Amino acid sequence: MTFRKFVLSRAILGVAALAAAGCGSSSPSGPSGTGSVRVEGTVLGGPAGVGVAARSTGTAQSAGAASGPIIVTVTGTSISVTVSGNGTFEIEGLPEGTFTLVFTQGGVILGQVTVTNVAAGADVQVVVQVTGGTVILVQLKIQGQEKPESSTSCLISGGTVGQGIELEGDVATIVNAASFKMDVNGNRSRGLADVSASAASFTCVGKAKSDDCKAQLQVGAKVHVSGTLTTCTPTAATVVATGVKIQK
Repeated sequence: MTFRKFVLSRAILGVAALAAAGCGSSSPSGPSGTGSVRVEGTVLGGPAGVGVAARSTGTAQSAGAASGPIIVTVTGTSISVTVSGNGTFEIEGLPEGTFTLVFTQGGVILGQVTVTNVAAGADVQVVVQVTGGTVILVQLKIQGQEKPESSTSCLISGGTVGQGIELEGDVATIVNAASFKMDVNGNRSRGLADVSASAASFTCVGKAKSDDCKAQLQVGAKVHVSGTLTTCTPTAATVVATGVKIQK
C-alpha cells in the first residue's frame, strides 16, 4: 500500500511539472498594457550607421553595432520593447490620451516622442531617425480616431494632429539651425506655427537643390512647408517638416 501511494505521488508531481513547463513556454511577442491603443514604429539609421534601417533601400543594419540595441520605453509604465534588426517595433495595450516614447541605446537617452489626444482603439504610426546619437521625429500618423480633433481646438484652422499639412507664409523667427517660427498666410492660423526642419529637404525656387539653399532661410523669407502636424492646441502648433521650399 505504501509503495502504491509513493508511485501515485510521483505521477501527480510529474503531471504538475509538465503543466508548469507548458505555461512557461509561451510569451507575448511584445509588451502590452491594458489599453486599446497600438503603436507601430520604424527607426531609421543615420549616415554613420548608428540606427537600424536604411531610409533609401530599407535594408537592415545591426541594431546594436554602436552601443547595443535601441530600447523604446513608455514613460510612467513598465512597458518597453527592443527595436528589431530591421528597424521596427510594436507596442500594444497603451491607454488613450497622451503618452511619451523614450528611445535609449546603451543606457543613453537618444530622444523622446510625445503623442497627444489619442482616442481609444487608434493605431499610431511613428517614424524616427537616429542622427548623431539623437532621435528626430520624421512622421507621426494616428489612424482610427473615433472623433478627429476639432479644428476649433487647433491653432491652425483645419489642422488635425497626426495628419499631413501644407502651409505657406513668412519666416518670423529663426530659433536655431533646425527650427523656425512661421507666420502663416491668410487667416488660417491664429498665431505663429513652430516648424521643426531638422529632417527636412530644402529647395529654392528657380534653383537646383543644393546644400547652400538652407542658408537662404532668413527672417522674412517666404516659404512653403509640407510635413506632419504633431501637436496643436488653441495657442500653439508644431509641424515636423519633410520639405521646405524657399520661394524668395
